[in-house]
Amino acid sequence: AVLVGVMIWQQPALSLICFVVGPVAIYGVNRILKRVRNIAAMEFRSLGQIVHVMQETAIGVRVVKSFNLEGAMRKRMYQAVSDVENRANNIATLEAATSPVMETIAGLAIAGAVFISGFLVLQGGQMPGNIMAFIASLLLAYEPAKRLARVRISLETGIVGVRMMFQLADRPLTLAEKPGARPLQPG
Repeated sequence: AVLVGVMIWQQPALSLICFVVGPVAIYGVNRILKRVRNIAAMEFRSLGQIVHVMQETAIGVRVVKSFNLEGAMRKRMYQAVSDVENRANNIATLEAATSPVMETIAGLAIAGAVFISGFLVLQGGQMPGNIMAFIASLLLAYEPAKRLARVRISLETGIVGVRMMFQLADRPLTLAEKPGARPLQPG
């Protein structure tokens, strides 16, 4: 907040330009977040598929052996593990994509600020010290913003699982009692 205040105090016009570029960066990160949410949800479903195949194999081991289905079960397990691996790789790719997106936008903002600042100094309307203070504040404010974008994506990956768990817990019960059923006796 202090750095933003310094930017506004030193160069109000350039600060306004930076505040216009900021939402573009936020939009880019939000698009990445949406994709991360979708992929993370698919990854959790694939993890459920792995558990399902393992449980099915363990419970029905005699049936699997009797009908010589080891190959089919192995293939199903391999497919489920491959799905989880691919989705985890996709999430890692998207997490890594935040840095280049933020770097590109920040680079354009800094280049624009330097260009406009140079023009203002040459016109004699601004002092070079004010412009350097603005650029230093801009650079110092950039790094926390980049880390915040990266952390937000990591948090979103975990929140997807929690959200799915609460959706499952909030579902209505599907087992209904028989009308007129007597309560169970303790013991």
